[in-house]
Amino acid sequence: QEECEKLCIPVLPAIVKQLETKPETLDFQRNYIGDKQAIAISAALKNYHPSIIKIPQNGIMNLGLRNLLAAVEGTNITSIDISRNDFAPSCVRDICRVVINTPSLQEVKVVQCQHLKPEHIKQIQDSFEK
Repeated sequence: QEECEKLCIPVLPAIVKQLETKPETLDFQRNYIGDKQAIAISAALKNYHPSIIKIPQNGIMNLGLRNLLAAVEGTNITSIDISRNDFAPSCVRDICRVVINTPSLQEVKVVQCQHLKPEHIKQIQDSFEK
């Protein structure tokens, strides 16, 4: 519980500030990103197109993922890495790594974590196809 309280959750202005610099690689790997943050990032990506996006999938559910994918579809992005990284606390351990190779977003690789059941993997893959 205490570990979760120490997690760095960027407020939306902090996300906006990083987006304003328009880095080539958009990297939020030291932060907790949930649906609300993912949707804010998606909105910004309509006007700015990084070539690489790295976001920890600590709290992003299907809605956030779909928003992110819709925002970058057809852009010159070369890779999206949405993964549970080492920074994620034990309270969000049930998350795996999702790597999307673009530009067509056709290949969705789900690298299975030991604790994920096959039906969870299927749910993640299905969420990309909607």
